[in-house]
Amino acid sequence: MERALATAEYYGLDLDDAKRIVGQIGRVVSAWRDTATDLGAPPEEIMRMESAFVHEDLDQAAGYGTSSR
Repeated sequence: MERALATAEYYGLDLDDAKRIVGQIGRVVSAWRDTATDLGAPPEEIMRMESAFVHEDLDQAAGYGTSSR
């Protein structure tokens, strides 16, 4: 996550804007399990998808852009 944020200027973003965007995306992606369930994904498929979504980077991303960071 830090490496991605370190390249923010390359994409025309200042660090605060980049953190805000990362936070927004992180909070939306955090709802992946509910979305998969709502779309009818079977439990076995949801379990297979878990490693793509449940990890420290997502937790970190979801925290960006809040008042605590």
